[in-house]
Amino acid sequence: MIDIGSITHPEDRNLHVELHRQLLAGEIEQYSLDKRYVHKAGHIIWAHLEVVLVGDNISLPRMLLSQVSDIGHRVALSDQLLFLASHDVLTGLGNRSELFAQIDRANQRGPTSAPIAILYLDMDDFKSINDMLGHAMGDRALVHVAEQIRGVLGPEDFAARIGGDEFVVVAKHQAIAAYAANLAKQILECLSVPVHWDGHRLKLSASIGIAFASHQSPDAILSLADDALYLAKRNGKNRSVISE
Repeated sequence: MIDIGSITHPEDRNLHVELHRQLLAGEIEQYSLDKRYVHKAGHIIWAHLEVVLVGDNISLPRMLLSQVSDIGHRVALSDQLLFLASHDVLTGLGNRSELFAQIDRANQRGPTSAPIAILYLDMDDFKSINDMLGHAMGDRALVHVAEQIRGVLGPEDFAARIGGDEFVVVAKHQAIAAYAANLAKQILECLSVPVHWDGHRLKLSASIGIAFASHQSPDAILSLADDALYLAKRNGKNRSVISE
């Protein structure tokens, strides 16, 4: 016979044990919960468990009736919906909603927390890729840019695509000015390496505006970074400019 406790996920075990205790003590007549079981191969199985106490000590033997239903598909769908609510479908980076949430959370941190910088990135001459090579190639370029950004992020950094060919990085570091400048430099260097797709040679580039947050609203700090981005475009593109 399988010991249910031994295959219950450790994080779900205490709640299951407590509900089981309450049931046997007569404090509740039944309980139900979504819980995880650990398959012998090591992966997680989500299930919905319902347990009811049947009978009494006089007319019927006292026993537990349990029903377990597989809810893996439901959990997977829920996880997918949560992901889509906070991520860009094409690139897998965060979306605008999650970006604002990240900035708001950064504003609520204590005074000893690492400061943050906002890197606002816009691809140079992206429209020409769509016009000359088609939107499928344009989407491929956007995914490539997202991969290059993701590849240079620090463990506490966050990146989002907020529409079209615009990306934003929230960077966190104690030495934020030098860190943000170096991060922008790495992104531009990664993008400068030509890519060869379907017989076409593309050398992508971007302009980046950098601003430092000091408890401004998301709209305010993005506006500062956007102003710096405009200067980077005006000064020749393929460069970063720090907001003054």
